[in-house]
Amino acid sequence: METKAERWFAAWNGREADAILALYADEVEFHSPFVARLGMSEDGKLHGKSALEIYVRTALPRVRNLKFDPIGVCEGLEDHILVYRNQSGHVVAERHEYDAEDLISFASATYSTSPRKRT
Repeated sequence: METKAERWFAAWNGREADAILALYADEVEFHSPFVARLGMSEDGKLHGKSALEIYVRTALPRVRNLKFDPIGVCEGLEDHILVYRNQSGHVVAERHEYDAEDLISFASATYSTSPRKRT
């Protein structure tokens, strides 16, 4: 059986917007510095799946070499944190909380301040 983390990595690495969006709840709250960099929200926060959809469909074509290499998964009682290296070599820790339907209701991504070499 595929885990939540495996589904998430497969969707993002597969670059399939619909598969990515299927992982998130309608009322999702999504925080990422890249939201601000894309000019979608000054504070880097998106509210609702429709805002997330705009972000995903905007970001995917701009990052043609998108690749998330898993480093580890930390599981808590009501959330988990995915740790991975992105295509730029940055280590990312992304926290997900889930709703009753097992959809991501909250996501917050944090990035290393400088890229590291891929191994």
